Amino acid sequence: MDAVILTILIVLPRLITAEENKWTSEKCSKESKSLLSTLWDNNIDIVKETEHTDFLICMTNGSLVAERYMKFILQDIYYVKHLTKLLSILANSSEPRKDLHEFFNNRNASYSRFATSLLKGFGFQDFSELLPSAAIKAYIESYQALMMEDPIYFVIGLLPCAMLWPYIAQNLQISDSSPYINFKINNMADNSRKHYEKLLETHRHTMDEKKANEIFRTQMEHEKSFFAES
Repeated sequence: MDAVILTILIVLPRLITAEENKWTSEKCSKESKSLLSTLWDNNIDIVKETEHTDFLICMTNGSLVAERYMKFILQDIYYVKHLTKLLSILANSSEPRKDLHEFFNNRNASYSRFATSLLKGFGFQDFSELLPSAAIKAYIESYQALMMEDPIYFVIGLLPCAMLWPYIAQNLQISDSSPYINFKINNMADNSRKHYEKLLETHRHTMDEKKANEIFRTQMEHEKSFFAES
């Protein structure tokens, strides 16, 4: 047999096998998890612990007193108002990455609308005299610390709240007659993938994923502390 043909017959199967095993971007997108899913799965233990906080247990069994729920809502308003201030700074920064700049503009607008609706809903104009609980104070301080990092890590810091509340609402076993049914209804929609997943995948190669997980876990711990303290 011709030496050239023999060489082709020997080498070709190796080339085909190598091509089949190549970790292409298409194969990666089909077979590997997004960063958003990875972070959630890595920290599902805290999610489960949050579900079993006394506040949510009492909401489920109908024994949660109204005063306790009102304090929870007031602290949530404090959180939203102060987080909006930080988002406003990021939205008005000179961030060169167009998608990140757009993200912060959109989140700032969304949180601003939400803060206004919360205040109006409870008949308030401002919350200048409201003092934060220990849990909310620590939570806001963690966001302030993230302001010193690459803004992509602030995106990671926002993600636990964006994912946890819809998860809790969707799995909260309360009847339509519960006085807290609006908590379930108002938090059911999960837009976390829409707002975060593509952005994080775009910048995934620039991030330290161990650091991203540490930030996600820390923020999820703050979420748990908020529910546990309420």
